[in-house]
Amino acid sequence: MFEDLQRLFRESVAAFRSELNRREPQDQVAELLSAMRRELVAARAALPEYRSALDRARAELASERSRLEQTQRRGQMAARIGDSETVRVADEWAARYRERVSVLEKKVAAAEAELELRAREADEMKQRFQEADANRILLVAELKHGAGRARTPEDGGGSGAPDADDVEARLQELKRRMGKA
Repeated sequence: MFEDLQRLFRESVAAFRSELNRREPQDQVAELLSAMRRELVAARAALPEYRSALDRARAELASERSRLEQTQRRGQMAARIGDSETVRVADEWAARYRERVSVLEKKVAAAEAELELRAREADEMKQRFQEADANRILLVAELKHGAGRARTPEDGGGSGAPDADDVEARLQELKRRMGKA
């Protein structure tokens, strides 16, 4: 009898824990939308940093171009007066500045492309979030329908208890369709 009580107690605790971990479809959809909103906010909040990085790269490029122009002018002035040593040094420095300018032009192009990509991703996230939020009721109904099918024995749902794996699979499918997983 004591073993029966222990078994019954363990089963009760297991049932309590499974009920505790089970979430209603409304909660699942709200949690999903909340996660989508957090990701959207984070993506949009990062955009100013990408713009700032682009501005810094452009400023650095402008500075290096200015140094290149100054060095080239100095070399030309030295060539006019016949100062070959200054011409040689100016040519060396001009080559260095040309290389820096080339690297910085690539850096600016990459920063522009990254900003464009991140902005487009944020716009897509916003669109997906708005679609999911607008279809909130449909998503809840679909989850409830899935849970209801799991409960009905005539639909192959078994003993009437919801199949948490089936509900979880449907939630994952919804997330995948909304671009979340």
